[in-house]
Amino acid sequence: MAEEKTATDVWFITLTYGGGYDNPKGSHLHYADLQKTFKRMRRAGHKFRYMAVGEYGSKRERAHFHALIFWQSDPPKVPMNERFHWEYWYDQEEEKPIGFVQIEKPRSKQGAAVYLMDYMEKTSLADNQMRYSKQPALGSEYLLQKARAAARAGLALFPHGNTYTIEGNVSAKTNKLFYYPIERDCTLYDQMIREYLREWAKERPNQALSMCDDVSDWLSEVVQDTTRLDPEVQDYIANQYQYEPLFVPRNEHTVYTLKNGMILTLYADVWSLEKRASNGTLAWQKDVQRRGLRPNVNLLQDKELLQAIQNEVERAPPRLALVN
Repeated sequence: MAEEKTATDVWFITLTYGGGYDNPKGSHLHYADLQKTFKRMRRAGHKFRYMAVGEYGSKRERAHFHALIFWQSDPPKVPMNERFHWEYWYDQEEEKPIGFVQIEKPRSKQGAAVYLMDYMEKTSLADNQMRYSKQPALGSEYLLQKARAAARAGLALFPHGNTYTIEGNVSAKTNKLFYYPIERDCTLYDQMIREYLREWAKERPNQALSMCDDVSDWLSEVVQDTTRLDPEVQDYIANQYQYEPLFVPRNEHTVYTLKNGMILTLYADVWSLEKRASNGTLAWQKDVQRRGLRPNVNLLQDKELLQAIQNEVERAPPRLALVN
């Protein structure tokens, strides 16, 4: 639904296999056929994003595809609401159309994505082959635009937690906007915060952030490492909050595993201490400035040095306390 907001047009396409039961391809979903169709469209100069699903007919169990095309350029001229042979739905090896295509404009009030899902057998969702554009994620441009707009307007990015709304997408019963969750560990969530901070630093360099918990927590995790913030955002944080981030060079380094299970990474001027979960994911991490101690591989088993490392953790600069 978010992808619709930035598309020049939206099509709902049904692609079927011709030949009836004499065509063996009609009995199985061949995603490669759909992929080749999209490649031909792009080679012809068309720009678009898509969401597609393959399914089997409820009566004759014939394989076919439904696809939503979110056009980023002007779409080609085609007949609407009628079956026809399309030059892109074509078998080059056999030099003939794969089957018929029918193109419509989505009519669902809840958005084109719901219109697509209406065609799916909900009980056999796992059996359907769903494919969609991933780089970047569907709807990403719309959400990044919302992040920039919030910064320009001086508003908080996530005033209701890690959720977002889509303009015009309201409940028919309550006439209130739907709120959709966005996972905090996904790339788009990170991109939205970065885009918001860049725009705020550019448009409101002398004004404190309109803070929300999500942005505050995100900043608290990254603000001590200047390599994770854009230079303009670094300058804004330093000027607005009188805080100088800790520089953590990411070049030559040595990694050790300590007796207490922590991992110690030695950079030129900084120690990086971390703990990892049993599955290898990062559970805790802290960057601390070195204060004259120069540990080596032989000394790392020394209890006194381990205590010194712990002291460094306790004396490390506190996380940034952000206030409105």
